Amino acid sequence: MNSRRGFIDWVNKSGMNENGKIETARFLNIWEKEYAFNSLDRLGNLYPSAQKYIKDFVALEIQRYQVFDNSAINFNDSISEIQAAILFCSKSEKEKQQSLIKICPNLSEYLVTSSFSWNKNGAKEPMSGPTDYLIIPSYLQLAPKELHLTGFNSLLLDLMDFTEIFSYKDFLLLVAETLRKDPDELNQPLMQFVTAQILYYRTFLVVK
Repeated sequence: MNSRRGFIDWVNKSGMNENGKIETARFLNIWEKEYAFNSLDRLGNLYPSAQKYIKDFVALEIQRYQVFDNSAINFNDSISEIQAAILFCSKSEKEKQQSLIKICPNLSEYLVTSSFSWNKNGAKEPMSGPTDYLIIPSYLQLAPKELHLTGFNSLLLDLMDFTEIFSYKDFLLLVAETLRKDPDELNQPLMQFVTAQILYYRTFLVVK
């Protein structure tokens, strides 16, 4: 949960934790929900001048737990998706380019937003500006994965409601045309991006 780590890093750098006394290990534990919200509430009372930042992060946490509490992941579906992802990773580059993929149909349900960036923070205040994250649950009882939608990741904002099946090669050509870049130049970083999405985040799913 990079945003939660970013928040506690900002609290520590700003000196607020000298009075806030937030225990980092407990705060980063997804199961310590009550502790996390109590800590945020206490911090807001101690530092009224930081209320806009703390309230924004509280709203982000509420969204995170809504995804975590309301998302039921099917065990058998997950196993099948993981097997397909592993098979995809074992293929040659040419075979990967010909592989058919689709966007996870529930992706838009995992989108959360905030008014500040909680991934990269300076010592005094978080970076201002609308920020999007994907909070991606697992069928296991683990903290959900978190994906900050910047760089290549921001492509997911345009693709999350896309229902058609497409090949990696089709995707490469589309992105290259949109970014006005040579497909050969773009291929390696985009392949790394797609592979990570398929294997780790499962925002892209391999079609058997």
